[in-house]
Amino acid sequence: MITLVTSVYTVDIFEEYDEYYTIQFLYAVYLLTFLFQAKCKVFPSDNVKENFSWYVEVLFSLYEFLLDQSGKKYLPEDVKTIKAKLLQNHIDIVFMLFYFYTYASKSLDMPGIQPSQFYGWLLYDELK
Repeated sequence: MITLVTSVYTVDIFEEYDEYYTIQFLYAVYLLTFLFQAKCKVFPSDNVKENFSWYVEVLFSLYEFLLDQSGKKYLPEDVKTIKAKLLQNHIDIVFMLFYFYTYASKSLDMPGIQPSQFYGWLLYDELK
């Protein structure tokens, strides 16, 4: 659902670019949900400003990685322009995603249980 909301509110940014720019950005938004929830990516500090700056870099690094992996040619200048437009015109969406990923990263936390213990239970069969 978060990807759908993002696509609706950011469509104006991507109108002048080929559709694979849009698709790869939406893939990045979608995949980050799982990366944060599974704690493959973890916010580095308790400072919200630092975490936000880090998250923006993670989002756009993943976006560029997905563009690279798509096999289609893209211009890094276009990615920089898209990033600038998103941060300037749709900072509300970027903040919404940030807070959503913050929530997702905490959704599997269990008070009093260490992450290693939790993942040991979760992946018990694979660890044998």
